[in-house]
Amino acid sequence: MFEKKIKTLIVGLGNIGFKYDSILNIKNYYTTHAKSILGTSGFYLLGGVDKNSKTRKIFKKDYKLITHHSIDVAIKTEKPDLVVVSTSEREHLNIIKKISYFNFVKFIVLEKPAGRNSQDLKKIIKICKKNNKALLVNYFRLYNPYFQKIISSLRNQKIFASFHYNRGIRNNCSHLISFLFSIKKPKKISDIKINFLFNSQNKVIGLKWNKIHCLLINPEVKKLSHTRVEIFSKKKHFISNNDFSEFKIGSLKKSKFIKKFYEFENYFNHLNKHKKTYQKVFYENFKKNIKENSKYNEISLMTSKLLDKLEKLEKKQN
Repeated sequence: MFEKKIKTLIVGLGNIGFKYDSILNIKNYYTTHAKSILGTSGFYLLGGVDKNSKTRKIFKKDYKLITHHSIDVAIKTEKPDLVVVSTSEREHLNIIKKISYFNFVKFIVLEKPAGRNSQDLKKIIKICKKNNKALLVNYFRLYNPYFQKIISSLRNQKIFASFHYNRGIRNNCSHLISFLFSIKKPKKISDIKINFLFNSQNKVIGLKWNKIHCLLINPEVKKLSHTRVEIFSKKKHFISNNDFSEFKIGSLKKSKFIKKFYEFENYFNHLNKHKKTYQKVFYENFKKNIKENSKYNEISLMTSKLLDKLEKLEKKQN
């Protein structure tokens, strides 16, 4: 299946498709599909598809690759093995339907949270399965060896997690929820206990299932880009600021000052060597990820179902 280079076509040349390269302009910083595919052996980037003529012109100038306006024409002409869909989620289902007609397309990478809602994603997974397309939703942290080690270290433990976020439940909270579901999935979404707390400064959502307790905290400050993660287990304390990448870790030890009490000591930075190459690491581990795609799609679908429920409850609260 992977003997030859995987011919790849990107549908949607927005920020994650390729524009972040121009915005950040940092050498060895892989935040887009285009740069990551070009920088990973085993892949051959054919070109890109986008409705916007200016975007296509910039992409063509930067990468010297062919561009198309039409998805159908692009796929018929280029005959890719892999199609990366990085358009708006409202377009995902229709695009997957178009791709499904082409037998030579073997793989699809779909940007998270994948579709407008869980019903869209459920249909997408069904279409891909019926037409023998291996699907991966791009929750890139889940496929990262660094995060997999953290997930393994927390498995079967009682966990309390807090996540400060903004820019909406579906956009940012999906990262933490999918991460926690990788540690321990509930049997069904209805098993998750959900509580809302609103005040003048924060919106807080409480989640509880199995051994996992989680608070989602939104300060609702406009034009703020911020995430902060804290995870407590019986033996460890994990802290990560801003981009949910490098973790500072503390170990639980007996208190030196108060008998029969414990405290977290020996904090150290758990450096993530993949911090600047998250998207590239996803493609470097593509073979392994594809083999386990059913497991990851189950997590993605369950994440989408919970996001649907949280959005509905949020509207009622407002």
